[in-house]
Amino acid sequence: HNPDNRLAVVFNPSTRAYKTFITEVLSAWQEKEDLGQAHLQVVKELPVELASLHSQLQRRLEMMLTQPSPLKKASVYLSELERFLPHFSASSLLHTPIPAADLPVLLDQAGDEPMELDSNMEEIIITILTGIPGSHKDNLCTSLVNINKEHGRWVVLRQPIEITEGFDAESLQASLSAAVKAQRKRVAKATTVGKKKMRAVIVTPGFTDVLDVVLAVLCHPDPEVRSRLKVGAVTACVDPMNTFLEDRFLFPKVLDQCAPGWVNNVVFTSCTEAQNPHLEVTQHLVRAVNPDAAFVLAERGEVTRSEDVELILSETMFSQPRLAQIRHLGTPGWSQGLVRSAPPSPAMQDICIHFSLALDRIKFQAKCKALKSSLSPYPFHGNVYCTKGRVKFLDSPKLYEVLHVTKSGHLSMVASETEHDTSDGEFCVVFTGCALQVEALKTWLRACTRQKPEKKAHRTKESLSKQEMANIHRKHHLEPLPAGWYYNGSTYISMDGEKSDKHPHMDQFVADYLRQVNAGIENYNKRIDSKEYTDLFTQR
Repeated sequence: HNPDNRLAVVFNPSTRAYKTFITEVLSAWQEKEDLGQAHLQVVKELPVELASLHSQLQRRLEMMLTQPSPLKKASVYLSELERFLPHFSASSLLHTPIPAADLPVLLDQAGDEPMELDSNMEEIIITILTGIPGSHKDNLCTSLVNINKEHGRWVVLRQPIEITEGFDAESLQASLSAAVKAQRKRVAKATTVGKKKMRAVIVTPGFTDVLDVVLAVLCHPDPEVRSRLKVGAVTACVDPMNTFLEDRFLFPKVLDQCAPGWVNNVVFTSCTEAQNPHLEVTQHLVRAVNPDAAFVLAERGEVTRSEDVELILSETMFSQPRLAQIRHLGTPGWSQGLVRSAPPSPAMQDICIHFSLALDRIKFQAKCKALKSSLSPYPFHGNVYCTKGRVKFLDSPKLYEVLHVTKSGHLSMVASETEHDTSDGEFCVVFTGCALQVEALKTWLRACTRQKPEKKAHRTKESLSKQEMANIHRKHHLEPLPAGWYYNGSTYISMDGEKSDKHPHMDQFVADYLRQVNAGIENYNKRIDSKEYTDLFTQR
């Protein structure tokens, strides 16, 4: 019985009843249809109320024809078992609520297409670039924007290098709110032809976990702003030469920043030549952690292939239902902000040193190169692994952005194209490492510039070297001798029989030499006192 008074007749295939129905009943119906007394229609899909019955009968037929598993047998008599099992699987793993919109993802009901936002919504597509310090993620960001600057509007969000307290979610959310507001005004003013979609690139600071950045974006406190934000893809930068602290001891967060479900692409920024052993080891590690990530080779972050650019700037990769399922099952409660990332281990710190003078380029390069040889083993105290900042050099009026990666030895000094406020002579260098001491870093920086020379000590007879004594004697060995002395060419001899290989007036010659040398030292010290030397950290 049904509301439409519909009668459903079901036959097993290849049975006598089925054949009789086709030859006798169906043929009679077709004759009536020709006379206009009946209407036959072939449908591609069964009505909803018959689909479940058909599925159950189909399973019973399969059970009769094959040797089904116990679960298949049970599903024949329990029609809702297949719907129940995904619910049971998800509820057994999760003890936290999830958004209703994500339930189809967990129950494998979302299909394979990425989840799209409302097409009428003025959304901002966000690309997240992550990586530990020295991974060249900033270079990758610059390369991507330069390649695509003609396509849409671009905004790059990164924390100023002076901020060393770690990732600031509130600051990022404020920047996103400002970007949404600005885009809304542009769209309202622009014509249909002049409208351009805005793209945002977030470059994560330091050893930031991707989870924290995604939470800051997708859990924005303003619902209006949140509805207009969409994470397109997350890309991690990995430098195979800057992956291990020691032997196979990994830098903190290297593999966490390649986590499955959270990261779509991994860009290897060095050792990009074929069959490089460092690259192979690093790729093997990353593949073991994230089997689905796309691998990209880009030396120093300079991406050139259009296919790679499309992967990194994808608008849908992060929204794939399968990846969303991995995020919910692997990190339960993340969408409610119930999960917090663990701090890096071993602990890393960023120390920003401000100073007011230009540096000596040659000395700075030498000090940077010497950092690798000064690295100490576990627990790595005092080790500097990355040095970056804005400085001026004595040989140029330009402001330079410097970066030195200790493990790989990479050093770049690029004239800055961005306007920075350095009217007060403030420059800065940020050191990243373990258990760093501020005074030790200041001493390191002082050695990179001209310093006040130390005064020279006065010379005494005891401070003279053998070579200096020999030079004094050589200069005066033919000087007039006192009465009663003569020189035979090798020895000085007195009439009393006394012999010496030194001139009898040698003490006087030494005294004259010391008087002359100390007079020069006095003048040198006076010149030092007369000049004003400014310490590197003196505020102007």
